[in-house]
Amino acid sequence: MRAKVTVLAEGTRGSLTKKLVEKKKLDNINPQSYGIGIKELWDVQPGRIAPGYVAHTLGWPVSTDMYGGGWIYGLSNNRVVHRTGSGAGIRGPPVRSACGVYQTWKTHAFVRKILEGGKLVRYGAKSLPYGGWYAMPRNYVDGGLIIGDSGSFLDSQAAEGHSTWR
Repeated sequence: MRAKVTVLAEGTRGSLTKKLVEKKKLDNINPQSYGIGIKELWDVQPGRIAPGYVAHTLGWPVSTDMYGGGWIYGLSNNRVVHRTGSGAGIRGPPVRSACGVYQTWKTHAFVRKILEGGKLVRYGAKSLPYGGWYAMPRNYVDGGLIIGDSGSFLDSQAAEGHSTWR
């Protein structure tokens, strides 16, 4: 490949980014860690959630030895979007898989009440870079730039840096 500048935006574990980081020694002081985020968009019964309502959760149903949490956003027209994220190095019984965590999270009385009688509109999942500031590789070299999840730009504590369905 020949270019004045090459921009790498391959997601969390892109092969070109991985090779560039290794070859140019761009690693930071901490290794990167990864997680899985799963979210759904629902049409819910009128009055179940106010537009603009925001709730962030931490912990349950993941155990205390694992990173995890979620959020619920009330949208207009009786819509709600909700998500959980958990560390990718999950071990143990199926309830500790990312999908198992998500399905268990939806059984919480608060979440279940919002979704009850509603209809799933859309869903998705993606890998997430959770390592934080000290796991971000240096994101530039002569003729190259690493951006997005390849550059670990997600602020996992604020759940920012990725798109949210509207």
